[in-house]
Amino acid sequence: MSKKDVVLYSLVVVVLLIASMSYSKISAVEQRLYELDNIRHNVQDINHSMSSISSQVYEQVNEMVQDQIWVQSKGYEIKEVNIDEKLIDVILEWRLRDLQENEEVSFLYREEGDSNWKELNVVQRNGLNFSVEHSFLVNGNYETQIIASSDTGKRSEEFLALNYGDQLESRMNIHAEVYQLNSGHLDFTIDIYNYLDHEFTISKNREDFKIKKAMAYLYIDGVLTEEIDILSENPHFRNEYYEETIFYSETYRVEGREEEQFRNVELKVVVEDGIGYTYEMNAIEF
Repeated sequence: MSKKDVVLYSLVVVVLLIASMSYSKISAVEQRLYELDNIRHNVQDINHSMSSISSQVYEQVNEMVQDQIWVQSKGYEIKEVNIDEKLIDVILEWRLRDLQENEEVSFLYREEGDSNWKELNVVQRNGLNFSVEHSFLVNGNYETQIIASSDTGKRSEEFLALNYGDQLESRMNIHAEVYQLNSGHLDFTIDIYNYLDHEFTISKNREDFKIKKAMAYLYIDGVLTEEIDILSENPHFRNEYYEETIFYSETYRVEGREEEQFRNVELKVVVEDGIGYTYEMNAIEF
């Protein structure tokens, strides 16, 4: 064997050794990746199991808590909204966990800020299911409770908070800003959002909750300078089934005061809906 053949043979042996070692390492890496993938699947299975156990525990605890509540299955349905008299007719329903012998059930309510409770006649529909129907002021907030009375005493539990006034107030969102650009010039923007998809809007009175009037009043140094009808002929007024939106933007020049810097600027926005409810907002000055 020549010297050249020996060198070539030696190179082939070295290459085969390197290939063998590389294969062993690749196999080890593949085995490790396989093990890691199994671990990942096991962790996912454990997470799913823990999530399932957590949900079951929550449901069982919730059922136990509900079983301890005396007044159960609370709910109400709005039957009518009388726009002219500003009344909302509601049927309230509930089920009692138990009722002791000779106990009589009463429904009490009081308006927010009032210390005196008023009682309504209760209808026992069947078994431990009860209901009451009443007309509340559409702009009022009410606390309610259920009472069971007998010769030996009474027990009570809170029912539902009927926050009709808060809902009526919060459905209209007004945002306004006013800027002093330079002497005699003001820039203001007004955004109005009226949410129509609430429980008051029975289809036949949806129009009553829409915006009927929207005005902006500009005061400069305490003096009313301009009245702006931001509803009429406004191309950015969007009137849809579930909502109304108004966007108004204007750069205003105060005539005769071009060289002045105003000490105080106030932009007051007043919106009125079809039931005569008024919403006001004073702009933020920058």
